[in-house]
Amino acid sequence: MKRVLSLVLSVGLLTSGCQRAGVPSSTTLVFARGADSQKLDPADVDDGESVKVLNNICESLVRFKTGTADIEPCLAPSGRSVLTV
Repeated sequence: MKRVLSLVLSVGLLTSGCQRAGVPSSTTLVFARGADSQKLDPADVDDGESVKVLNNICESLVRFKTGTADIEPCLAPSGRSVLTV
């Protein structure tokens, strides 16, 4: 009898903490970062969190081709200047 009673209590304790996870009602995306950006000047950045933001804001003149170390144009479509004075 003691075994049955202890088994019922054990199962009751184990299942009492189980609840269905509620579906979030809002559609807000929460994005966590390690720290705040220190600077957003591309010439003066020296921390990783600022670089992560600048990679999404600024576009480089050149970039590496995917999977290689070859350089290809990115923002600059060719080697000649597009500005005329």
